[in-house]
Order: sequence, then structure tokens, then C-alpha cells
Amino acid sequence: MTGHSEKNEKEAIKNSDQLNVERRSGEIYSHIRKKWLIETPEERVRQEHLCVLVNEYGYGLAQITEELSVTGRGSGDARADFLIWRTPQEKTDKKTH
Repeated sequence: MTGHSEKNEKEAIKNSDQLNVERRSGEIYSHIRKKWLIETPEERVRQEHLCVLVNEYGYGLAQITEELSVTGRGSGDARADFLIWRTPQEKTDKKTH
């Protein structure tokens, strides 16, 4: 029984630390950019997907960049919704593989 209650306690702690989409009067919060944005359908999907990346896949916000221009993807100005580095340090160093 003890192992089962410990598991439930860990799950409760994990669930309380879940990243959630935050909204207020026509705006949605970007946890990565740390600012309120106009809540468009695209931005809503982006922020919902960020919660999946963090809550279900276990990535940390410190590993992720949002809305970054990428080069080498054709002739247009391409932007990535998310770029995920292996570690926060690789993000800081802007290391690519």
C-alpha cells in the first residue's frame, strides 16, 4: 500500500505543476516569450501544443524557443513555431545539429 500511495502523491505533485494555457479578455499568455499576445486561432493552437510538449513529453521551457526564423528552408522567410534543444545550455549556445 505504501508504494501505491507514494505513486499517487507523486502524480498529484506532477499534476499540480502542469503548464496550463492562460487566457484573459482576448489575449493568451506565451510562457516562453513571457508576454500576453492577441489570442488568434493559430496562437491558441501553438500555446495548447506547448502545454503538450511540456506536460506530456517532458520538455522544459528552458529548452524551447518560440516563433524563430529559420534559414535553409527555401527562398522564403520561414518561421518555426517551436525549436527544441537537447539541453538549455545548447539553446543558450544556439547549437544546431
